Amino acid sequence: MSATPPISRQDKPDEARLTVLQLDTVFPRIKGDVASHETYLEPIKVEKIPQASVAKVVTATPDQNDMTSFLASASAINSGIGVTSCGFLGYWQDQMNRHCPRPFIASALVDLPQWQQQYAPDEMAIITFDEKVLSTPLYAPLLAGFSGQVIGLHPEMHLKKVISDDHPQLDQQRAETELIAHLKASLDFSAIKALVFECTNLPPYRRAMKSALNVDIYDILTSINARDPKLVRPELLA
Repeated sequence: MSATPPISRQDKPDEARLTVLQLDTVFPRIKGDVASHETYLEPIKVEKIPQASVAKVVTATPDQNDMTSFLASASAINSGIGVTSCGFLGYWQDQMNRHCPRPFIASALVDLPQWQQQYAPDEMAIITFDEKVLSTPLYAPLLAGFSGQVIGLHPEMHLKKVISDDHPQLDQQRAETELIAHLKASLDFSAIKALVFECTNLPPYRRAMKSALNVDIYDILTSINARDPKLVRPELLA
């Protein structure tokens, strides 16, 4: 899967520099989430894709999903960058590229090959919403030969339940505390130097996790920033 090239700076100023194709969800999109307007320095466009639930998208059989609505929406993006709100849509990166007239990022994992070049295999881990699904055969091309650890959110974690159940309320401090504790219990940070977030709902906790775990972090905001600097709020990239 080819990485998305940097965008041209010839976009019209009155057109969105970022269009987010969001799953059909109501759970809170807090600052740092890819689909939160607060994440960016300029207005963005967020387009919900009807009936695209978390359960339908986070699946071991993405090839059986009807992507008509996603591809139609991607085709209509005429400025800036296109991006999705779920890293599991990275399975469709090539199809999105073919339909979208603008650069498109279906998942932060599209940039995994270039990030891997900076670390030994055992120095990097992927943090995902569901490691069992991401480890199934159809996602192998997206993982690009990654041989490090893949850690998913525990089913009983607050953030996992909010997303899975599409709950309208989120305790951000609880989610942050549980995430850090979960990763400390799951990974050996004497060896791990970098984390890659598949999940686009993890960047709000990036700064706290980086401070607590002393690692580099790469996520969907990293990918957006690489293509359009000065769009993502800088404190969310620190």
